[in-house]
Parts: sequence; structure tokens; C-alpha cells
Amino acid sequence: MAVSRCDDMVVSRCDNMAVSPCDDMEVSRCDGMAVSRCDDMALSWCDDMTVSRCDDIAVSRCEDMALSRCEDMALSRCEDIAVSRCEDMALSRCEDMALSRCEDMALSRCEDMALSRCEDMALSRCEDIAVSRWEDMAGSRCDAMAVSRCDDMAVSRCDDMVVPRCDDMAVS
Repeated sequence: MAVSRCDDMVVSRCDNMAVSPCDDMEVSRCDGMAVSRCDDMALSWCDDMTVSRCDDIAVSRCEDMALSRCEDMALSRCEDIAVSRCEDMALSRCEDMALSRCEDMALSRCEDMALSRCEDMALSRCEDIAVSRWEDMAGSRCDAMAVSRCDDMAVSRCDDMVVPRCDDMAVS
């Protein structure tokens, strides 16, 4: 998944980022992972949007990202995608990537995606999701947010998140 557990992934929050607030915290840093600022963001906007990958974490700057819309993006529609080109993505190749279909969402286009289409995504649908409706998203949008703040979303409120709250987690 684009938003994984605390141990191997971090979703940051920056000025324009795609992660919405979750009570008083977001998907924040856990253990040794950095919830970076906009230059090193985890889930944030860089031109359009980025959820990338840097070193061991599934996040990084625009130059290195896997889910972003910067040169070789990894999260978006097939034609002007942010889910990177097949041979250059950090998430996976086009036929097995971690995001979604280009006809239905702005996440990506894959039969075997990790997040899945809007109505069956791993991060869930707009009512229960982390990467929300596909109408306008790069990472996603539900109302105005890229990673929406729905009641039961995958990166949900603090008490129900897929990227759970860790004891030593720093609020991004």
C-alpha cells in the first residue's frame, strides 16, 4: 500500500500536502522514519503531488519519488500520471503497481494494484478511505483533501488508522 505501517513507511504533512489532519496528528513519524517537510515529503504536493520513496522509506523528494508527479511520477492518471512510468516507478511496474486504474482514478492504472480502484481500494472508498475519491486527485481528494479525512478512512482518525499511532511517534 501507498500508506503502509509505521515500521516501513511515513506519510508526512507539509504546507500543501495531501494528508489531512487526523485530530491532532497525521500519519506521523515512527521509529527512525522521517516525516519530512515539503522538500523531503512523504505525501504532499510538489507541483501536483508526491508520495515518494527515499532510502528505506516509501517517501522522498520529487527527484526520487515513486508516487508523485515530477518528471517520472507514480500517482495519477495513465496519460499524465503520477504513478510513474512502468519502467521507472518506485512502487512497482505498470501491471503490478501499488495504485489504481486510470479510467477510474487519478491514482494509476493496474489490474493488480495495491490500492485498487475507487470502489475497491486498499485504502478504501471515499466513505472509508485514506486516498479518497478520484475525481480530482493526484494522491486523492475527498472534498478538498488529497488524502481525505473521512470517518473511517485507511489513514483514518488516530484511533482507527491503518498507519497506527506508535508509542514514540512524532506528530507531523
